[in-house]
Amino acid sequence: MDRTGEIAMEMNAGTDAHEPDGPPRDGWLSRIGFIVPASNAVVEYEIARMLPDGMSAHYARAPHHPERKVRLGMMIEALPQLARDLAAADVDGVSFACTTGSFSEADYEMRALDAIRQAGCRRPGTTTTAALEAIDALRVRHLAVVSPYPDDYNELLRRYFETRGVRVTRLSSLLSEQPESILPEQVSDFCLANADPSADAVFISCTKLRTLEVVSDIEARLGMPVFSSIGASLWQLVGDLELPASPLRPGRLFDTRTAPRGPARGTAYRKDNETNQRWTS
Repeated sequence: MDRTGEIAMEMNAGTDAHEPDGPPRDGWLSRIGFIVPASNAVVEYEIARMLPDGMSAHYARAPHHPERKVRLGMMIEALPQLARDLAAADVDGVSFACTTGSFSEADYEMRALDAIRQAGCRRPGTTTTAALEAIDALRVRHLAVVSPYPDDYNELLRRYFETRGVRVTRLSSLLSEQPESILPEQVSDFCLANADPSADAVFISCTKLRTLEVVSDIEARLGMPVFSSIGASLWQLVGDLELPASPLRPGRLFDTRTAPRGPARGTAYRKDNETNQRWTS
């Protein structure tokens, strides 16, 4: 079984018992939820620009602390209640939208998934499991990574991917403590300046980086798929749904489907050569 199948099995386990008790679904195609670090001011902005008509996103904010270790502990302790709050709105899925939180400690990702799943959320996800599903859907084996992280975080991210069978061919950092202040055009220029032709795709890591308006242009200029933390997180939750056109097409990842949820639990879905027009204008 490949990584997508394993991730699908883990995320689908124990999610059948949820009975919708939130707002009525009349006129709604889908509702999704995100647990966002309190200091993140980018996720809501970018997700809102990607949502098609008839779909809504709902947010719960995890607590903040200036010290990283304390902050990670506070967030993971708060996750069960935050997930229950979102589940009460009858969302179709919940993603923990913190890339560094997901990869920086050995069991953090699984604890986050467990908390979301135990709240009764049908589609639990994290940014890093979303990235892995995207890597499989795009058939990537050699990955270039762009991030705003310092060296120690970058090495943890490299290790995360490489222990899961993905070779990181280049890891380049914008090195910023305020990634939200980096302009999308600066992200684009940096990706182009640090391009690695040996890679199969580029992953732009960090849910505080604004990337959506430049992803497709970077793809066109590099000639390879480009996906971001936020884009992958959304795609993981809705990538197997039939949805109308999105106002913003965030790269060719959205021409693929995720591993199916529901009846086909634990089965990896591979895109064959069809073109999916759900997210194109």
